[in-house]
Amino acid sequence: MVLTLVCSLFLQDSPKTDDDAIVFVPWDAWVRFEKGSWVRYRVESPSATITGRTVLQAKNEELILLQSVQKVKVGDGEFETEPTPIELKPPSSRPEPCATCKNLHRSNPKRGTEQLEVAGRKLRCVIVTDVVYDCQGKEIGRAQAWYSRDVPGWIVRMETTSPSGKVTHVCLEFEAKK
Repeated sequence: MVLTLVCSLFLQDSPKTDDDAIVFVPWDAWVRFEKGSWVRYRVESPSATITGRTVLQAKNEELILLQSVQKVKVGDGEFETEPTPIELKPPSSRPEPCATCKNLHRSNPKRGTEQLEVAGRKLRCVIVTDVVYDCQGKEIGRAQAWYSRDVPGWIVRMETTSPSGKVTHVCLEFEAKK
């Protein structure tokens, strides 16, 4: 839910320069990579820690098929999910409306650049920072994402804050086949 909300948030801004040209659309974040590309990540929230791996299984002009496996730790318990297929289709329009209310949420992201390191590799990242609004236009949190075109799925780091707490998504390592 948080990722979906944040993803839709960053679709609405037009970049001001070629350096800021990343506008996050899941299809675009995977389409330049070939079969076998993968990303390993960790998501930490107040209630759980998730470590996962997403692999590009197949792609054509109409569909990108990813597979994700996650290890979830909640309190003292831990379990691994079954491999989960994720289907991405090319966007029909940009920006895409909210999946819940079918409207565009207001957005005025700030952009910048920063270099981050993932598994010993230095990456130039575009940083997008914005306020997150619910379907009624009420502020429900803040989000900041570091994207790199060199990483399958583009997400190098993402931080969201909401009344339920802070969620951090970090890329741990990746293999980009192009």
